[in-house]
Amino acid sequence: MAKPNPIEVKVNIAGNVGSALSALKLGEGEAREVWFLDDLTDGLSPALPLLSAGIVLRLRRKGSGAKAKEDSTVKLRPCRRSQLVNPWDIAPASDDFRVEGDWSHTRRVLAASYVADLEPGTIADALDDGHLKSVFTAPQRAFLTSCGPIGVALSGISALGPIASRQWKGVTVGRVNGVDAERWTVSGLDFLELSIRVTTGAEDTAKQQKVLEEAVADCGLELDTNENAKTVRVMKRLAGMD
Repeated sequence: MAKPNPIEVKVNIAGNVGSALSALKLGEGEAREVWFLDDLTDGLSPALPLLSAGIVLRLRRKGSGAKAKEDSTVKLRPCRRSQLVNPWDIAPASDDFRVEGDWSHTRRVLAASYVADLEPGTIADALDDGHLKSVFTAPQRAFLTSCGPIGVALSGISALGPIASRQWKGVTVGRVNGVDAERWTVSGLDFLELSIRVTTGAEDTAKQQKVLEEAVADCGLELDTNENAKTVRVMKRLAGMD
């Protein structure tokens, strides 16, 4: 029997994020910046065509100068298994490439992503000169071309952001250990997301999702039941769509 794909379970917190951070006893966290990329041509229908097609292009930067850590991501979400043509259908999971479930509230989808580390300064150079194609490696571009649901000319994309992010790894929420937390702040939006990764199949994941949601409630926090992923909500805000 094939080993089940890991599943990332996400819980978004509603209400005042500052109060939630205090309730969870989270400190300063680790700061980083996040950008998303899409086609911002005027008059498109649908707007944000890559996002609408299930393609998420992301940049992240932690720190600054020569010590900065930067990466780019090509993600297909939601992803059909039949999209993953050879060799991606048999590629082993790694730090770079992974196929996993993505669960949030009642939304359950499959996601496939390819992450590449970048040299410090790559993101700033690409944003300055507008040559955003340079932030994606040849394997990432091959993955997008082979498995993406629509054709994408990376020379035609633009950046949205930056989003101010803070991250906490391996925190405890009630009786749940090993929880990751991430806060996004941009353009009047303020999100706090808690997540766990489960590797023991969908049935056990459903149980652990319930335990995490109960732990959040026991901390006096309210769940955000909006079915749209925070990525969708943030990108629409940055693109002036809400």
